[in-house]
Amino acid sequence: MQDRANPDVVGVAADLARPLGRFDQAIEFAQYRLQLDPLDAVAYEDLAYAYRYAGKLDEALDALRTVLRLSPHYFMAHEGIGELLLQKGDAEAALAEMQLEESEPARLLGSSMASTRSMF
Repeated sequence: MQDRANPDVVGVAADLARPLGRFDQAIEFAQYRLQLDPLDAVAYEDLAYAYRYAGKLDEALDALRTVLRLSPHYFMAHEGIGELLLQKGDAEAALAEMQLEESEPARLLGSSMASTRSMF
């Protein structure tokens, strides 16, 4: 089955498993995609989202930080890290991370979310 070894198809499988509540399966698909290409930033992003929805926030943070190590200008990676930090209750660190986001709309929205949370 040739498509099984196609990283894009494996990524789509991970994306489809999440909304079905199959978080462990989404993690497995993302990890398999990383076996195919250990330097694939998109695969790490898939893994981060799978971990996030599975409630494994520290693992999700590690995966998104790896995305940035592999691709320092990765679209919305800083924003994603900021959201995870907000989920963990660290609004100050979230705000600092959000301000690093290169996408202006995401940076402004994320910074607003983090600022609002730090007020409470």
